[in-house]
Amino acid sequence: MRNHGNLKLILNSKIFDGMKIERANRKCVRITATDLVDDGVKIFLVQAGVKDAGRLHAAIHHRLIALKSQRVQKQEQPSPKPQAKEDPSTQLLTSDSEDEEDDETMLYPSKISDHHQWIRQQPVLYS
Repeated sequence: MRNHGNLKLILNSKIFDGMKIERANRKCVRITATDLVDDGVKIFLVQAGVKDAGRLHAAIHHRLIALKSQRVQKQEQPSPKPQAKEDPSTQLLTSDSEDEEDDETMLYPSKISDHHQWIRQQPVLYS
């Protein structure tokens, strides 16, 4: 969306691992993003006020850091080891309860930290 009268721009693009962001000057932020027309990666220059450009740069920068740290955590996790054959006397009982999904979420909490979830929920640019 572009508006020249009140200078609003909404750039709908996914934040991806190879994305680059830099401050071109105090009022401009240069980013690489996907173009919706041809699905190619292009360089966009976003012009805004000094305060808005700073907030946009900080918001995207923090999301890129979170994305990179999440990727590093996935790479550092050891691959699952093959399980040895279990003794029939030590088999676990299984039950079909309605709360099975709730039990799983309590036993295995989300691998994404609260900070990463908070970053994903925050809007990129405030108006």
